[in-house]
Amino acid sequence: MAAAAQFVDDPFKGNINPGTSDGAKLYLKATANTAEDDKFEITITSAQKFVDMVTKDTNNFGWGSLVRAIPFDVAGATKNLLIEHRDIEFAMIKKQAYKTWGNHQADFDTVVPEIQELEELDPAAIEAHRVPFYRRIRSRMIAKCIIGYLKLADWEHLKNKSSKFTWSGHGDEEMDGRTILWVLLQTCNPSTRVGVSELKEDIRGATSSKFGHDIQKLTDFVGSKYRKIREKGQTHDDIILDLFNAFKTVPNIGYLQQCNYCKSLDPKDTKILALQTQVEQLVGLHQQNLKANTTQVPSSNRSTPRQ
Repeated sequence: MAAAAQFVDDPFKGNINPGTSDGAKLYLKATANTAEDDKFEITITSAQKFVDMVTKDTNNFGWGSLVRAIPFDVAGATKNLLIEHRDIEFAMIKKQAYKTWGNHQADFDTVVPEIQELEELDPAAIEAHRVPFYRRIRSRMIAKCIIGYLKLADWEHLKNKSSKFTWSGHGDEEMDGRTILWVLLQTCNPSTRVGVSELKEDIRGATSSKFGHDIQKLTDFVGSKYRKIREKGQTHDDIILDLFNAFKTVPNIGYLQQCNYCKSLDPKDTKILALQTQVEQLVGLHQQNLKANTTQVPSSNRSTPRQ
């Protein structure tokens, strides 16, 4: 019986069988070794980088169903492991690992045994085994890819917790990628505050010269970082000061009136509205000073522009 055609807009979103030529290419691309210079130690300070890398690979390699939809209750609610890892207990992760490696027919209410024993699958002969087979392939891809990020010391540390993510049976051992990701996220605990701290540093470091003295680009950059802080449920009390400091690096503050510099920020935020008023007052004061200086200096004493 011929396999049913798949209609996907990305080959990584389809069923990947490393036993075929095309499947092998996709599998090897997703699990390619990370260059040694690109590996890094997973710590609190590098936690956001780790999450960003996994997020990128999740998007690129079609892992969303395993990473962003962890079943949370019998009603079918799910949680995103990349964002809500602190709300996901190991028992939830093990339920899904059991369905992947131990019993493909398990549901949310199935009692998970302590022993992590591999179920034998035969997808070539049994059609019902094909879906769990493809699920295993994705889990294995996640495991290999993430392990590839790690420096030797982190890999040795991770192996100390191998009992959580290793499934054995029939002479084989398999590592559950989703469990490895959960373990590492618990270890480095990339909190919202870590990400927000980096966003605040980006705002503080914004200067006109970094954007070719393009005020709109400068403001768009600060605005995007500020929105991300708000989206994370955090605040940035120094946004007004930081934005003023960024504007102070502009060669001619008169340029400020040439752009809608507050459109990229949340108009409902009273601090931003106050900032808009203060900047407008500052621009007005600057223009008054220019006019006063022009009136006071006799035309005969003014320097003649170079031709």
